[in-house]
Amino acid sequence: WAAEQAGGATPTPTPTPTPTPTPTPSATPSPTPSPTPSVTPTPTPSPTPSATPSPTPSPTPSATPSPTPQPAAACRVTYSANSWGSGFTAAVEVTNTGSTAWSSWRLGFTFAGDQKVTQGWSATWDQSGSTVTATNAAWNGQLAPGATTSIGFNGSYSGTNAAPTAFTVNGAACS
Repeated sequence: WAAEQAGGATPTPTPTPTPTPTPTPSATPSPTPSPTPSVTPTPTPSPTPSATPSPTPSPTPSATPSPTPQPAAACRVTYSANSWGSGFTAAVEVTNTGSTAWSSWRLGFTFAGDQKVTQGWSATWDQSGSTVTATNAAWNGQLAPGATTSIGFNGSYSGTNAAPTAFTVNGAACS
């Protein structure tokens, strides 16, 4: 040892480390891209056009029906008057000439001149202008087929006292 310490001995070489070979990098295979599935876009529904409301058609006016002429009533009216000065008395007969009984009746006529009913009997008498109506009394409203009722009135006039020419019973023309 001492000799060694004296410096006479050759030092033992320290081994130099041998480099470890670095492996040569090999190419890392890059992944082959797989085809990306293409996304088919879902069509966005466009709004369905709504129908534009067409105007509601106005009702087409139809022809106004003309009144159907009423058949001649199954009735007959006789009228006679006795005149004096400016007054008169009229006798009126109403006859049911049909085949059906009447439960009530209403006589109508129009004066041609300036006649006025002043008092009547056997009916309720009414006058508006020249139009006169007589409605049955409680006891003579029912007229069987072929039956006649007699009614009358007193009246006044100026000028002429022409007899009425057209009569109706219950709105239908009589003969």
